[in-house]
Amino acid sequence: MSNTVVLHDAARRQWLAFRGPAQVIEARQVAAVLPALRQVEALVNEQGLTAAGFISYEAAPAFDPSFGVRPAYARDDFPLLWFGL
Repeated sequence: MSNTVVLHDAARRQWLAFRGPAQVIEARQVAAVLPALRQVEALVNEQGLTAAGFISYEAAPAFDPSFGVRPAYARDDFPLLWFGL
């Protein structure tokens, strides 16, 4: 992974590129998704950092165990959550 996130800011009609994060937080198992998301939130709120990243669809069971995903799509080599700060 190159640790670069590119997002389109529709309100400002411009592209934003985030490179060289001070910290990267990722979760590769469902049980790690919510603690990682709380860590991202704390760093944003307490240190004023900007977070850019994603939460994959396969992370859905972390929010509600009744949300199922196909095991074939739940891959260990791709993070369920990834944020650069």
